[in-house]
Amino acid sequence: MAPAGSDDLARSGRSAPIVIRLAATECLALLGQSTIGRIALTIDAMPTVRTVAFRLVNTTIVARVAPGSRLCRAAKRSVVAFQADHYDMDRGEGWSVVAQGICNEVTEPDTLEAMRGLPLGAWSDPPVEDRFVEIPITVVTGERVLWPVVP
Repeated sequence: MAPAGSDDLARSGRSAPIVIRLAATECLALLGQSTIGRIALTIDAMPTVRTVAFRLVNTTIVARVAPGSRLCRAAKRSVVAFQADHYDMDRGEGWSVVAQGICNEVTEPDTLEAMRGLPLGAWSDPPVEDRFVEIPITVVTGERVLWPVVP
């Protein structure tokens, strides 16, 4: 019996994927190249995922959020997961990185001023007032996936 999806792979001209685990330094480098990711957290006792524009500052994920938004309210002192990825269909390769940490709204004036200077757009409507959350990364894992061309 052929593995699930093997017909799709054969039609695409690619073989089964090769998964390569990434070192933490590689994960951070990939996050540093990305600008869109997803925060997984709990809102009103239900799991949810929110897409955000972000920047990596050293080993901290920084995202601009709307003041008073459910994300801003729920993220305070919450353990969250953060995920970013990329897939290049032409090259047949992609990667995914997941980071974990405790999310907090940034309130310290000097830190807020520094974050206002980041090239960080808003994912949705630009907020009237700048609010930022930060996730100092405590755990980071990732993988690169290759789908080689069948000779």
